[in-house]
Amino acid sequence: MSQTKEYTLEEVSYHDGGKTLGRFDKEYKDADEIRKTEIDKLRKLYKNDAWIVIYGKVYDVTSYLMSHPGGPDPILLSAGTDATADFEDIYHSVSAREQLQEFYIGRVVGSTEPADAVFRSRTPQSTAQVSNYLPIAILVIFLAVLAYFYFQR
Repeated sequence: MSQTKEYTLEEVSYHDGGKTLGRFDKEYKDADEIRKTEIDKLRKLYKNDAWIVIYGKVYDVTSYLMSHPGGPDPILLSAGTDATADFEDIYHSVSAREQLQEFYIGRVVGSTEPADAVFRSRTPQSTAQVSNYLPIAILVIFLAVLAYFYFQR
């Protein structure tokens, strides 16, 4: 059985779809020629990478960017970060959650989530509130229909 690769959040942050390549610009101005070459390599390496962390697991979703039903932008906005909240705020089907497992590459160092953690099934708060009032709404509609027929006599 292979051992799970572990990454720090800092390592993941470099794979953010090129959003923070500017962090190399400051170093670039004062760098010597050898260092500039290294920075250029880093820019090429990380420019199109998109890694996300969901529940302590690291996923390289770079190859999925153009296939994502919502386009690449929602993923790129969260690339290089812990995207758990963003992922859960948007409805994702069971098959989408299963498909995400194809992109699993490791876990975050020190993550309290077990390596085999499953996604939590969160019920949106508004849905839970609606289900609390559903019996009352049905009763009100029933009484309204009953009153309508009673007063039609």
